[in-house]
Amino acid sequence: MNSKVVGDVSEAAVIAALLKSGMNVLMPFGDRNRYDVVVERDVKFERIQIKTGRQKGKVVIFNTKSSTRVCGKRVDKGYEGQIESFAVYHRELDRVYVVPVKLAAKGNSRLRLGPRGGPGCGPQCAYAEDFILRGISSVQPEQPTVYRKVTGAKPVCPAI
Repeated sequence: MNSKVVGDVSEAAVIAALLKSGMNVLMPFGDRNRYDVVVERDVKFERIQIKTGRQKGKVVIFNTKSSTRVCGKRVDKGYEGQIESFAVYHRELDRVYVVPVKLAAKGNSRLRLGPRGGPGCGPQCAYAEDFILRGISSVQPEQPTVYRKVTGAKPVCPAI
């Protein structure tokens, strides 16, 4: 599949999962916004950017920036202040993870699959199970105690 089709599959899967969990999903007209969908929860609106998760070992990796070309040079741009959460679709596991933008690493973010602990993973690790979309209450989860915000492009959890 080309990257456009992969992105379309991720968007469709996330939107279906949000609808199945009982949320109202709003879609902006056109593609000029920094968010892909908006969910209505109570009387608040939350902007969500949908990303495709790639598995590398026991880690799901997703981009937390977009890249464009300006005058032939690559320009990366983050989403801080423009969205509330990333919704990450992992195709092989058919799962959606919702990660608040304030908890995601800059550049790329990683969610560890499998049991807690293990070699090379201390209190800074983000565990995928803490961010699985389960229902309305998980759109903006509280910061798990095992999760620490990571700055820079360093991974949240080392690859295993």
